[in-house]
Amino acid sequence: MNKRLCLLCRQYISKKDWKKHLRKCEKIFKKNMGEETKNMIKPKSKIQKGKEFENYICEQIMEMGLGYAHREKGSGSGKLKGDIFSNLPFLIEAKNQAKTKIFQWIKQAKIQAEKGNYNRDKWAVIFKEPYTKNCFAVIDMWEFFKLLKKNSEPLIKTPDRELKWRLTHLIIEAKQIINLLKNNNEQ
Repeated sequence: MNKRLCLLCRQYISKKDWKKHLRKCEKIFKKNMGEETKNMIKPKSKIQKGKEFENYICEQIMEMGLGYAHREKGSGSGKLKGDIFSNLPFLIEAKNQAKTKIFQWIKQAKIQAEKGNYNRDKWAVIFKEPYTKNCFAVIDMWEFFKLLKKNSEPLIKTPDRELKWRLTHLIIEAKQIINLLKNNNEQ
C-alpha cells in the first residue's frame, strides 16, 4: 500500500503528497485549536514555559482555598525540593512538556520528596496537555486511596453510650432553659 493515514484528518494520503498534505493539515489543526490556545502566551524559552505553568498551578491552589503557594527558585536545586512550595502535604513537581515521560517524572518526584524531608510517598506530578489548558495530577495509588478514605469517613464513626447520654441531657436542659426564658418574657 502506497498510502499513509494522516492522524489529524483521518485521510489516506499518497507518499508523494505526504509532506505537502502534512504541512497543510498542521496549519489547519493549529488554526482550529480553539480560543484557549489563541489566548495562550507564547513563551520565550522552555524555562519560561515551565515558570508560567508553575505560576499557573500556584494561582489555582490559592483560588481553590488550599492556602498560599509559590514557585521555588531554582526548581528544586537547593535545600527545598519540588517546583512549588505550598502547605499541601505533597511535594509538587510541575511538567509542561510536549513529550509525556510519566515514569521519569514520577521517579524524579520520589527522589526529590525523599531528599526534601518529605515522605517518599507524598509526591504529586502535575502536567499539562500540549496546546490546551487541560492539566492532570498523578499521585501514588495508596495516597489516593487514603485521600478518598479521609474524605468519606464520618467525623464520629459510632457514638458511644456516654456521648448519647450527654447529648440527650443537653437537649433536655436546652428545652428547660428555653421554657424559663419564655416564662420570664411573659411576666
